Amino acid sequence: MRAPVRFALVSALIFGGAAGCQYDYEALMGAGNGGAHANPGTAGGPGIAGTTGGDGGSGGSPMSSGTAGAGGGGAAGATGEGGEAGSGSAGSGAGGGAGMGGRTGSAGGSGAGGAGATGGAGAVGGAAGGRGGASGSAGVGGRGGNGGGSGGGQAGAAGRAAGGGSGSAGAAGRGGASGGGGSGAMGGGGVSGGAGGNAGAAGGGAGSGGGRPDPDLVLWYKFDEVSGTIAADSSAATGAPRNGTLVTAGSGGAVAFATNHQVGTHAVSLTANGTTGGGYVLVPSLHDLAPAALTISTWVYVTTSQRWQRVFDLGNSTASNLGLTTQNATDQVRFFIRTGGVEQPINTTVVLSPSAWHHLAVVLPEGSPYTGLLYVDGVLAATNPAMTFHAADLGATVNNYLGRSQFVDPYFAGLLDDFRVYRRALSAEQIAGLFSAR
Repeated sequence: MRAPVRFALVSALIFGGAAGCQYDYEALMGAGNGGAHANPGTAGGPGIAGTTGGDGGSGGSPMSSGTAGAGGGGAAGATGEGGEAGSGSAGSGAGGGAGMGGRTGSAGGSGAGGAGATGGAGAVGGAAGGRGGASGSAGVGGRGGNGGGSGGGQAGAAGRAAGGGSGSAGAAGRGGASGGGGSGAMGGGGVSGGAGGNAGAAGGGAGSGGGRPDPDLVLWYKFDEVSGTIAADSSAATGAPRNGTLVTAGSGGAVAFATNHQVGTHAVSLTANGTTGGGYVLVPSLHDLAPAALTISTWVYVTTSQRWQRVFDLGNSTASNLGLTTQNATDQVRFFIRTGGVEQPINTTVVLSPSAWHHLAVVLPEGSPYTGLLYVDGVLAATNPAMTFHAADLGATVNNYLGRSQFVDPYFAGLLDDFRVYRRALSAEQIAGLFSAR
């Protein structure tokens, strides 16, 4: 460094006093305003720097990101050499080494033009102001004059770390965009990240997934337990969890969790001995969980074909219940809801292949009359446009079975997985989504 400039730097440090220290601290902490608050004017010493004031720029303290820029000697910046000075080792985006460099931090493209040339310094500046990602102004200072985009450069990287949550940093290229991550981290956190930062389009986009369960999902049995007799309810509805209970009735039957599954890690296996005995899962009544609109979705795997075996049958008697069978009298999938002995069915022509997983979903919209829908493997298989009954019409029910009938029918022989109940009518797209999520 030339003697005149060295003199100017010493003067800047002496006269900057406590204020100078404060700005250096902010720069280290990622305030990102380092360059803007340096004492370039004093440090530059226009007259002293003469035509070589540029080199003086390197005198900036590496800690004060941007103070380096201040090193450029005031008017000396005009010499053009001042621009190079800005790049000093401190770099700090003070690229605008030329006299005005000190402002480069926030002005970015200001400097005496030469600042742009020293863009490289921006890398360091970005680092110091990096945290600045959030500061926006520091980020913009990034790669010197040209660096408006500097926020991006390495500054961006820093900004990202600092959670460039600042919208400003976000605008500054990579730093902000990723930073938007901040909370949304690369948006990847995705599922919950969206909330992340104002930055980001990047973070926000991915965040749309929200990892929070649907509030209308009132029962959700994943059947991912390894052992025991409790099927945990994973829904987030008020009053949850409403766990299911694994039960064995009669003789020759069994119920247990199994590794043969379609979603998650396990499924529940139901072994039947015809109508003599079998295993089933006892669940809550739906009269108050989904009194009007209702969607029931589950995966089934039939190991033994038996007419009228139930996937589920919820009710109090054979005259008041709602149920789904994999095989009616003609071996086709069928749903029904009845009260007062009056039945409203949805009949398909689908015959399920045994020893294979199939997705079944029943959708009953609110209102009366309404069109009930029955989907098989994500595709609409049958409808009934003249339905009027809802779960509320059955009242509180106590015989709520998965795998057992209200009648003297065979117990279900096979496996069930990912059993869900929603208190709204899912759309065809949403049903297709459940079918695809495996």
